[in-house]
Amino acid sequence: MDMGTLSARYKRRLDGVLGYSFLSDKIVLIDYPKRMLGILDRPADATATVRTCRKRWSVPLRSFEGDSIPVIPDFRFGRAAAPISLDTGSNGGVSLYQGALDLPGLRAALVERGQTASTGARGDTTSKIYALNLPVGFGPFALPAGEIVTLRAVKGSSDTRLANIGNKLFAAIKLKLLLDYRARLMTFYGDCR
Repeated sequence: MDMGTLSARYKRRLDGVLGYSFLSDKIVLIDYPKRMLGILDRPADATATVRTCRKRWSVPLRSFEGDSIPVIPDFRFGRAAAPISLDTGSNGGVSLYQGALDLPGLRAALVERGQTASTGARGDTTSKIYALNLPVGFGPFALPAGEIVTLRAVKGSSDTRLANIGNKLFAAIKLKLLLDYRARLMTFYGDCR
């Protein structure tokens, strides 16, 4: 894979991307507050890191149509809920797909704020950005109304996913994320001391 575009964007040389082909048999702990990544031998190796967390939520690690990107089935946009993809390779927050505009109250809650350019493994893209005047979240975790979101040209589907969420959202909630690819389980920890 040509890493030139991503290296230029980050202003440092990148030699590669750790993706599903590498992680598929691993246990990964991402500690967003400490900005640390660990590859563990067993889930119990995360105990010291998550011991002080008062919130915990687990969901099966599933994806749709052979895709390697995990899906959270009931992500909340205000009172509406939809499946979304969880993308630890994204530095973004919430990227809405066009089908999300049909969720009750969502279209009316968007206030345009301009546009943004981003670079990813698939190249450069430009998207409109909006303030979303609805709280967003999943399980016991939530952010108040006002999150900045992007709107992508991807159609999406209420059967598979209507949005993509990335690292910026997890960092804002101050989560610790345990991806147990072996057991096909995702566990989110929050409200940690």
